[in-house]
Amino acid sequence: MEHVWVEAYIPYGNYRGSMRDNSNKTWIPMDGSFKQYNYINGIDITTIISFTTDEYLNQVQTQNPVHYYQNKIQIYLDANMPDKTIIDVKGYRETKEESYGILPSTLPYKTIAVLNHYSTMIGNLRATVSFTLFDPNIFSQVSYSISTIELAGKRMTLSYIPASLTDETLINSYNGYMYDVPAYLLNLKPVLKIEGGIRLTGTSTTMGSDQMLTIQFSAPDGTSEMVQKKLIAGTYYGIGINIQGVNENILGKRNYNLITNLTTQTAATLTNDDLIGEHLHILAITYFMANDKIFTSGAKIYNIANTRILSEGVTSFTLSVSYVFSIPKAVIPSGIEMDVGMERIIAISKEGNINKEKQYLEISGLAGSYHEHDIFEKIKGFSSVSAVKALQTASAMGIPVYKITNTNIGSILPLLQLSSEIMGNIQNAVNAGKEVIASQANIQIDDWIGAGYIIRNPVTGAGAYMISGGLAGGSSTKNADGWQIVALFKGAFAGLKDMLDVVVRRYIATAAQLEVGEMIAVAAKELAKAKAGYEEVGYCSGLVRRAYWAAGICLDQWSNCGQNDLGRKNNTTWDDSMGGVKYLYDLANTLNINNSIRTTNDPLVGDMVFFDNTTGPGNPLSHMGVVVTGPNSNGMVTFVHASRSGVQNSKMNILKSSDTNENDFIGNFCAKGTGDPACLKERGINGL
Repeated sequence: MEHVWVEAYIPYGNYRGSMRDNSNKTWIPMDGSFKQYNYINGIDITTIISFTTDEYLNQVQTQNPVHYYQNKIQIYLDANMPDKTIIDVKGYRETKEESYGILPSTLPYKTIAVLNHYSTMIGNLRATVSFTLFDPNIFSQVSYSISTIELAGKRMTLSYIPASLTDETLINSYNGYMYDVPAYLLNLKPVLKIEGGIRLTGTSTTMGSDQMLTIQFSAPDGTSEMVQKKLIAGTYYGIGINIQGVNENILGKRNYNLITNLTTQTAATLTNDDLIGEHLHILAITYFMANDKIFTSGAKIYNIANTRILSEGVTSFTLSVSYVFSIPKAVIPSGIEMDVGMERIIAISKEGNINKEKQYLEISGLAGSYHEHDIFEKIKGFSSVSAVKALQTASAMGIPVYKITNTNIGSILPLLQLSSEIMGNIQNAVNAGKEVIASQANIQIDDWIGAGYIIRNPVTGAGAYMISGGLAGGSSTKNADGWQIVALFKGAFAGLKDMLDVVVRRYIATAAQLEVGEMIAVAAKELAKAKAGYEEVGYCSGLVRRAYWAAGICLDQWSNCGQNDLGRKNNTTWDDSMGGVKYLYDLANTLNINNSIRTTNDPLVGDMVFFDNTTGPGNPLSHMGVVVTGPNSNGMVTFVHASRSGVQNSKMNILKSSDTNENDFIGNFCAKGTGDPACLKERGINGL
């Protein structure tokens, strides 16, 4: 098996477990990717409790399909295997640790042959991405290529700037807001930017006109894949490239960058790309993080080895264009949309079960489509639509939803009342051997009228999830949301800063919810072994750290996010007798933001919630979680928390804290229904 490792040139001659001097430097091979694990096998429950697309699409869901399936499995376990949880079904792994005390001079495995040494990775061994901007009006195109490694963690955007000084002057005459300029008077040119630097400039065109972006991915083995995105001149696009997966560390760095800019800079020192471009790019990688986490979670249920491969998605603030004789007359920001041209994973059954591979790809495809509306709703607060939501809405409205194959297309196609574009796509897909899931007619969600449909490979389960307009993604559904975007373009700095607290809180809650059904305990042990007792408290505080860092808030040195943590900045000290919960409680007290530690009847989304006595009487600050929904009219709050049995949603009634029917008690000390309020006591709710 071919493999790659690195070598470090370090002083090794006088090495005694530490570098004592600079003598006798030697190349030492290192391979951090090689790990051995202890596997705790899961329970194959897919043959007992099944997931079906028809069931999931039968009504509008508030859970992605993997969490929906997990909940269904847990209900079965509670009734038939009460000592088991979803973690037992999935199984998990723990890293086998070997502590040498010294840096080994050899690799941990046998090397048969060394084929090549490189000081840098040569070009033909690197995957590349090529961007081509094409103007169909004058048949002009320009291109730019870059290796994927150079894009890792970078912000990518495509936006439009004035084509000339005359156009810039014209915009200034309209108070600097280009969407007030009559479209036919203004010429713009597209610019592709990486971290704000222009890498490619296209030809100028009239605002509101169509252009085309082609993205081609080329692998070292010579294979390539291409996606195309229709552009509307004047639109702002954030481009998300998922190279090998997105986690809270990647997302946290981008959110940290945006938060830092908004809290330390001014409108005069920042560009639209630092603000609007960053915001759109973050939404794109949030989508990929949600997919990566949920795809991995689903893989454990089906016992699948899944691998993320190069993928691409574009988020944009959309424009509504009005025309006179096919010439753009006026352009107005109208909403936000996501177009995922390439979402790719490799799925291999560990059992060699092809049917499980198909089932896994089907549930993963549904999850990806769900996130195409859910991310906008959770982060932006915009009502949105995706293929999955459109089909669920059709079912809820009583509109028939059909599975169309080559055996029934002749009878079903005449029943459909859809656009000619969708009808043509259905016909072409079925002719190519695919199956299609589509509603009989359009549905309406707010101001959006259209349809969602799924084109699937009936053998593999892989598919495309489409909505009207040729979009492989999701879109906001209210015209009124466009005015929020208008305000953002008129004052990006003020607009983003005003909603900073709300958006950060939403990121915290979203990141926490994505971990439901996962085993944080293993990650907690690996995060920080330096502190005694961390392993015992790391389950719950480890989840909180992850969620906050995904939102760009680095709580402490054990959050795995570098030196910019709040704990060290504020000299918060660790109490070995109490652990991580007490540490974060003290940090919140030190910061004293939003009256940090408080007992309140109005907890906010993203707040930390602390509990006493969850492991026994007289154990203060023994547990914590993250608030994901605020109190309803009856005082009910939902929060996400982690324990040895995994991450789960629980409820807490802040108006009836001693009512055992209204609160999910945590830990083994107090069984639900004992009626003893001393078993669990809410300590306070904190917003950092």
